[in-house]
Amino acid sequence: MQPNRRTLLKSASMVGLAGIGVAGTASAQDAEGDENEDGEYRELTICSTTETTFNFVVEVSGEIRRGGEFPTDEYDEVGPDYVEGQVWKEKCDSYRFTGEIERLDRQGPGEAEVFVDGEPFAGTSQEGDGGEQEAGGEETRRLPKEVVVSSPDTDEFLTYQFRVTGDLEKLEPNEDSSDAVDDVIDLGEEGTRVEGGVGSGDDRFAFSGELVREDVLPEVELTVSER
Repeated sequence: MQPNRRTLLKSASMVGLAGIGVAGTASAQDAEGDENEDGEYRELTICSTTETTFNFVVEVSGEIRRGGEFPTDEYDEVGPDYVEGQVWKEKCDSYRFTGEIERLDRQGPGEAEVFVDGEPFAGTSQEGDGGEQEAGGEETRRLPKEVVVSSPDTDEFLTYQFRVTGDLEKLEPNEDSSDAVDDVIDLGEEGTRVEGGVGSGDDRFAFSGELVREDVLPEVELTVSER
């Protein structure tokens, strides 16, 4: 029997997960129930502890799907081995997965509590500590810069292309129409390229190195700041 939200939040008060930036494995018991060829499904639950929205990205070594104690938002993007979603207003999302959690990132001002099979997720690090915790206790450098791509003077869908000389990662799920698919391309020693589109919303990326505009219309603004 899965614990209710009150039980989950009471357990998490002993842990204090104000922010998440994790790559590693979960310390939890195997869940009873459904099985597939990759092994038994376990249950991942992500809870908001404030009224403020936060976005999250989860990647697993096996498979992940909707299911569990709490329903998920229809706008959450669920792939074969990843989820990009959001939680707010002290609600929870639950998913069933196989394998191990390889990545769990949170973006935004809201605070999160995370559980695997009803137990607080182990190995998390506080957001803003300058790095992300990897398996084995090693720390990777947090990407120091952020770029916001927007088109404030129009709702028309506009494409753009830029490159950074270092690493890059998307900071939140797509906020635009279904046409706005942002491709992140690893260029090796030349850095990372983004080919995307922006309309009524905006796109946010964290990166290192320098930003190079390659094909950016005058109506599209790229605002760079330190994180």
